Amino acid sequence: MIDAGALLVDVRKARELQQSGKLKGARHVPGGMIAARADPASPDYDPAFVKTNPVLLYCASGIRSGAAAERLQELGYEKVFNIGGLQELATAGLPTDPPEG
Repeated sequence: MIDAGALLVDVRKARELQQSGKLKGARHVPGGMIAARADPASPDYDPAFVKTNPVLLYCASGIRSGAAAERLQELGYEKVFNIGGLQELATAGLPTDPPEG
């Protein structure tokens, strides 16, 4: 899905990225900012969010990304997927970027 244009989003806090890195190609949008970045009416809107494209969300365990997925669905996003936690995704073989710190 990523190769086909899906948006990959890490919803963890910045300090978590500094400690453990992120999936390669992931855009960092903390969970508390997801609605502002995904709502075209918001001044913080990120044009990478397109309601017709799939959005793949992950965090450390899948809990925060689940909440972010629900919020995007409330905003009218139909192709939203909570893909789980970083460790399990990395263990499954998805490529990662090293920690930022």
